[in-house]
Amino acid sequence: MTNIQVIILSIVQGVTEFFPISSSGHLVVLEHFMSLPVEAMRSFDVSLHLGSFLSVVVYFWADYMGVIKESLDMLKEKNWGALLKSRIFYFFIGSIPAVIVGLLLNDIFDDNFRQIWVITLTMIGVAFYFLIAEKYKKTDGTLNLKKVILIGIAQAVAIIPGVSRSGATISTGILSGLKREEAAKFSFMLGSIAVFGAFLLTVIKEPLLSANLSLFHLILGVALSFFSSILSIHYLLKILKKYSLRVFAYYRFFVGAILIFMMFL
Repeated sequence: MTNIQVIILSIVQGVTEFFPISSSGHLVVLEHFMSLPVEAMRSFDVSLHLGSFLSVVVYFWADYMGVIKESLDMLKEKNWGALLKSRIFYFFIGSIPAVIVGLLLNDIFDDNFRQIWVITLTMIGVAFYFLIAEKYKKTDGTLNLKKVILIGIAQAVAIIPGVSRSGATISTGILSGLKREEAAKFSFMLGSIAVFGAFLLTVIKEPLLSANLSLFHLILGVALSFFSSILSIHYLLKILKKYSLRVFAYYRFFVGAILIFMMFL
C-alpha cells in the first residue's frame, strides 16, 4: 500500500462510518478500484474502526461518564427497576444481536459478501429503507426496550457490507419514533461497542500488521480515521437537525447506479 492509498482509505472510513452511506461498502469499492487485495485488507479495514471508536468515546465522553455515574448510583441504591430502564442496560441489550451475529456469521460474510454486486444491492436496498423510514416515521420520542431491540437487530443486519451500521440504526430509530438527533446519538454510542468488539475479534484471530500493512500505515490510518470521524459525527448531527435521510438515500441510489454501470462495462 502507498501512503496516498492509506490516507484516502482512512479519511473515507472516518467520514462514511457515521454518515449513513456505509464505510465497509466504500472501502471495498475503493480497494477494488485501487487494485488492492480486498480479501487481505480486512485487518486494515477493521483497524481503521479503532480510530472511529476512539472518536465516539472522545466526542461523547460526558455522556459516557453520565451513563457510568447513573448506573453506579442505581446499583448503590439497589434501584433494580430504574436500572432495567437505564441507558447502560439499553446499550447491553442493543449490543446482543450484533455480538451473536458477529461471532457466528462474521467469517461467512467476510469471505463471501465483500463483493461489488453485494455493495450495489445493499446500497440501493437500504436507500429504499431510508425513504420508508422517513415516510412512516412516528412521533413518540421515548426510547424503550422494544425500540432498543429493533435498533439492535438493525445493527446486526449491518454486518452485511454496504448496509451501514449508522444508517440501519438511525433509520430504524426514526421509524420507531425517535427524533433524528436522538436516534443518531444512540446509534453512535451503541455502535461504538460493536466497532470495538469487531476490532478485538480481529486482533485475536489475526495480526494487524502484514505484508500489506506496516506499523506506520497502521498508526497513520487510525489517526486519520479518528480526526475525520470526529468531524463526521459533528456535522452529521447538525445535518440531521435540518434535513431528513432522503438526501443520503439519493446519494446511495447514485452510487448504486454507478456501480451497476461499472459492472456491465
